[in-house]
This record gives sequence, structure tokens and C-alpha cells, in this order.
Amino acid sequence: MKQQKELFIDRTSAVTEEIFKKLCKEKKKSVVTAARLTKGKLLAYLSRRYKGPVAKIMATVFDFSNHYDYETFIEEIEQLINFKKEALLKMAFQVYDYDQDHTIC
Repeated sequence: MKQQKELFIDRTSAVTEEIFKKLCKEKKKSVVTAARLTKGKLLAYLSRRYKGPVAKIMATVFDFSNHYDYETFIEEIEQLINFKKEALLKMAFQVYDYDQDHTIC
């Protein structure tokens, strides 16, 4: 069985930093190290892109017991993109099970 190559995000990329600042509702000229992501900010961003309960389901992947700084968020995203196939399929199923009746809607 072929082992999947682990994926990493370029932390030094200006594009990556801009995306994080956009999620945090920070000004473009602000310093990325000052930005903090909360569950509310992530939900607001996702809700503009995805309608219905999809945004809430997607946000459940993250533990918002504390605000995310840039490095912590990147680490969490790297873990997410490197989930095993079964975990990704389970998460995708949850997104499409809108009414949580354990069937795809």
C-alpha cells in the first residue's frame, strides 16, 4: 500500500498570511502575529461562502478553547489536510448530512 506524502503549508508566504488576516478580519497592513482567530470570526467567514449548517459543521474541526494565533492555526490546518482518508470521509459525510439523520441529504 502506497503511503501518502505529508503536506505542509508555507508559513512565510504573503498569500497565506493575507488569508489568515482575512479570516481574523484584520487590516491588510496589520502584522499577522497580532491577528487572532475566534470561532465567531471563522463562522462569519465560512457563512459567507457556505449556506445552512455547513459552516458550523466545518468549524467543529477546530478546538476554540483559546483563540488561534497564526502558527497554531497553520498547525491545525496541516493536521486537517493530513488526516487519514477515513477521517476525511467522515467529516465530508457530516457536511452533507444536513439534518443529522445519518443519511446524505
